[in-house]
Amino acid sequence: MGLPLQVRVNAEAVSAVKIGATAKLVGVPVQFQSPGGQTPCGIPVPELHLANGGIVRHQNAIMRRIVQMADGSLMGSTFIEEGLVDSWLEWASLEIDHHLLDGGSPEPLCDILNKHLQSRTFLVGQRLTLADISVSCSLRETVEKQMPGIR
Repeated sequence: MGLPLQVRVNAEAVSAVKIGATAKLVGVPVQFQSPGGQTPCGIPVPELHLANGGIVRHQNAIMRRIVQMADGSLMGSTFIEEGLVDSWLEWASLEIDHHLLDGGSPEPLCDILNKHLQSRTFLVGQRLTLADISVSCSLRETVEKQMPGIR
């Protein structure tokens, strides 16, 4: 696909994990560089530096842009699914990431997900979407540490 996209964020941050997983899945090379900025509560704000000089900020916008470059199907197959994917992306950022940053337990979040997934395989639609990637990346490290029986 050419030169790797330049993303400025701490490579250890959950946002970098989400962006990296998205890029790898759709086959877009990404190179992480020195951090972008931070929110007032300390969450890293990644920046995607485009070849035309433009900058895309924040993990969800960057993940959407990467998907648009390669495989738009990860955003859902209908307009309604796209809206649902966006909703789950925001839930992952605003609920999961903030809750876990404050040291909260992943159990109430897992309960919400288990209830939603009782009759589904994926969060939105009938196949993998950006929502599944974002939510799983947000929960992965904490769930593996605090709930070792779950994989």
